Amino acid sequence: MISSFGKTTKRVLGLGLLSVAAIAACRSGEKHPATAVESRAVEDTLRAIVMQTFEAIQVQDAERALAVLSEDVIYIGDGLVVIGRDSLLRMTQRAFANWHKVKADVKITHFQQFAPDVAVMNWESHISATDGKGVDRPYGGIATAIFVKRNGRWSIVQQQQCAPMPPEVPSDLKPTTAIPES
Repeated sequence: MISSFGKTTKRVLGLGLLSVAAIAACRSGEKHPATAVESRAVEDTLRAIVMQTFEAIQVQDAERALAVLSEDVIYIGDGLVVIGRDSLLRMTQRAFANWHKVKADVKITHFQQFAPDVAVMNWESHISATDGKGVDRPYGGIATAIFVKRNGRWSIVQQQQCAPMPPEVPSDLKPTTAIPES
């Protein structure tokens, strides 16, 4: 059994290596920067992929909902760090088995392409699932996904999701302006 320190170290190293890989992909001198037209085509492709994912969630098709994830995806959310599509698939199948009626909505809020084969997309999702007792349970949140194109196919290599800031948070604690890009 890996100690808590060992698990934390493994997670930090994994996230660090992923960051280094993404930065290296962005700085590769062999690749040309994406033109506005190419970037728009990538954005349209990734938007369609995300929309298809949420359509699959609504019909409770776990395989299709997670098809965009790389085999070794790192998912961070709901107080968990999950590594690997297979692990997420098992968790998703268990969740879907308890859901009877599902409504899934997604709003894509940001897209940025760093290289021809690296992009980041943010979205807000709202999923309402009715369980076996007829209780409506809200899911979703605000997500950031790192997409990488490998062998002609876009996939998510890392995704982080957090709950939206609750309305009861005093307005002076909420950010008033976006942080300017450097």
